[in-house]
Amino acid sequence: MFGVISAGLSTIGGAISAAIGGALGSACGAIGEVLRPVLSMRERIITTALNIIGGIGKIFNLIPWQANIESDMTELGARVEKCDVKSDEFASAKDYINHLRNNIDISREEINTISDDKKKLHQILGASLIAKGISENYTMAIPASFWAEAALSSLSSGQVKKMLEGYQALDMPADLKSFSERSLSLADNKSVYGLLADALKEEDSDTTPQTPEDLITQRYGDYQQGGQRA
Repeated sequence: MFGVISAGLSTIGGAISAAIGGALGSACGAIGEVLRPVLSMRERIITTALNIIGGIGKIFNLIPWQANIESDMTELGARVEKCDVKSDEFASAKDYINHLRNNIDISREEINTISDDKKKLHQILGASLIAKGISENYTMAIPASFWAEAALSSLSSGQVKKMLEGYQALDMPADLKSFSERSLSLADNKSVYGLLADALKEEDSDTTPQTPEDLITQRYGDYQQGGQRA
């Protein structure tokens, strides 16, 4: 289903931008605005972004364990669009997610009639909520840019969860962007390098970085090719 956003996206982009900033509220909306450009990137990056967030979301009971991540995020985003209450009005993103799942009805027919372009944007709405819910389980800041950077680096949800645990242990914000751009202090760079090296051992795969240097290379390679169509 995934490809890059088609020309038709421009006709609904404004409405979805309003939904990201309005219906979701300030905190979740910030994540949504960061993730939305990922949809113009290659198919693999889109899939990676959703799977990272969805995989960790399942661990924290934000997504049913047996659910298909892409389908669940589509449905969750569609519920956001139907809901007239902002996420800011709830004590937590998890409370808002529970409200959407329990009180906002959406039929299978409604889901099946959503266009592919709009379906992808609904997934960003859903992913933004799940990402905010994940951040509530940690005691350090997770900048909105972290999720896009993790996708650009082709990381797995297991690796990202390990990274978040490492950042929390260091009492540092999960600022993967600063590491990738080599803008951390020497001491912080050394600390983050160590936690990333440890996290990257979490999975041995041809598609994920094996070292922190690979992570930076992967990130820049996909960023530069982001505008190319699949």
